[in-house]
Amino acid sequence: MTIHHGKGICPGIAFARAYFLQTPKPHHTLNTISPAEEWAAFVEAKTHAHKQLDSLKDQTGIIAAQALMLDDAEFNQTVHNIIMIEGLSAIQAVLRVGRHFSHILASSRNSYIHSRSTDVIDITQRLADTLSGHAQNYHLAGPTIIIAHDLAPSQVLQIDKTHIHGIILKGGAENSHAVILIKALGIPCIIQTDITAVNGKEIALDATAGLCYVEPDETTISALQQKQQTAATPQIPWPGNMRLLANISNETDLQAALQAGCDGVGLFRTEFAYLNRPTCPTEDELFAIYSYAAKAMKGKDLMIRTADFSSDKWPKFLCTHNTKNPAMGLRGVHVYIQHPQLLKTQLRAILRASAHGSVSVIFPMISSMRDVDHCKSALKATCQELSAKSIPVGIMIETPAAVLISDQLARKVDFFAIGTNDLTRYISAAGRQDNSPTSVLQLIAKASENAKLAGIKAYICGEIAANSQMTETLVSMGFDGLSVAPIYIPQLRGAT
Repeated sequence: MTIHHGKGICPGIAFARAYFLQTPKPHHTLNTISPAEEWAAFVEAKTHAHKQLDSLKDQTGIIAAQALMLDDAEFNQTVHNIIMIEGLSAIQAVLRVGRHFSHILASSRNSYIHSRSTDVIDITQRLADTLSGHAQNYHLAGPTIIIAHDLAPSQVLQIDKTHIHGIILKGGAENSHAVILIKALGIPCIIQTDITAVNGKEIALDATAGLCYVEPDETTISALQQKQQTAATPQIPWPGNMRLLANISNETDLQAALQAGCDGVGLFRTEFAYLNRPTCPTEDELFAIYSYAAKAMKGKDLMIRTADFSSDKWPKFLCTHNTKNPAMGLRGVHVYIQHPQLLKTQLRAILRASAHGSVSVIFPMISSMRDVDHCKSALKATCQELSAKSIPVGIMIETPAAVLISDQLARKVDFFAIGTNDLTRYISAAGRQDNSPTSVLQLIAKASENAKLAGIKAYICGEIAANSQMTETLVSMGFDGLSVAPIYIPQLRGAT
């Protein structure tokens, strides 16, 4: 037996055979047809790539962002110039342009921008595969733990989920899009390991501890099985005054949250219903989604956040006046101001669904009193249209501006939902996973205190809430609940 160390990024214990997923080999195809035909082949490959991306079941918005990259004007124009002026093949042009843009992004000190380099590599590989007729096989014959140097986001989604029990990456980064998808799928995973060639060997993976055992002995297997059983049973009761809520994006998340025993849904991300479709969803389509969730909760709270579009979660049908939507640009309530019908349609669906359960609404990216007034005014008008009772109103506290005026905001709403992911990004001008959360803790403590002074509730929904090492600190701040991905609920119930 050999033991290898890594960094656990999605908890869990798994036993299966190892399968080393090879990095796709680079394509080397020389130009054998005319530049016009090569360009036509590229356009056709891009259309095919769009269809492939649309078929992937992704609720994080990452694949939707890749679809936007395929249509990036600068990317396409550069490929066109290389084909037409230099006379290179479509594959050669795609690979060169992909390397160029991924290098630019990877050179950024901003970890969020840096992470986008893998998306460029991913779509570049997809285009090259299509142009060459090459396709990687992601079918798994049986229970498997994937070993790889790294994974692209689309690879994570294409791997056979029936038999995948765990993932071990020799590289990887905590804020990479592949890792975000792995977390969303709840697959036990460790990254940055020193593992060597183990293809076909039996593996015991303890992703909670960041350890991998190759050909484990019976003592190790027994100990890990006992740990697995113990982890499923809370050892210390969750504080009676602290609610453990779930973050969900779809029906699968909802069922996982219910199975995990959540006390309610603290954050229903609704923007994914708008992605990868040519038109805006209708009121009835949205009502069907929300009413199903409200009924499934059987009286437990369902806190629905209105759609929060961003650069990596932007609908195809929504025009932005030919301007790019940067990660810190047009977001949340500010989109509604430009597109009021979006908010009205969604509020009508939410209010109708509230007849089927305990439903409240959360407005995202609030940064001023005017933002709150705009949203509450729209809600009031919609209530009057439907002759419906109003519902509790919450706001996302995820900008420094919102924290600074949280004492005033608290007098306008029924609860705070503190989004630490975006708050971290705005404060540190870095990625969503900042390993030095001191400044974030100071701000969320201020928001919590102002909520208590105003007599309203405050919840945490973000990466920090899922960190069991932070649970005691968050409890001491007086939060009314933590809202996390369903996979973390059993673990957190025994963390205090």
